[in-house]
Amino acid sequence: MSRFKKHRTWPLLLISFSMTFTISLIVFAALKVVPFGSSS
Repeated sequence: MSRFKKHRTWPLLLISFSMTFTISLIVFAALKVVPFGSSS
């Protein structure tokens, strides 16, 4: 049982991490903080 619980924690961590990364990326892009080639 404990093994099953540990196995289900990984995907959750990955999902939350990717979600935060994607959201921050979108926010940065919206604020044009990240140079997407518009700098040059």
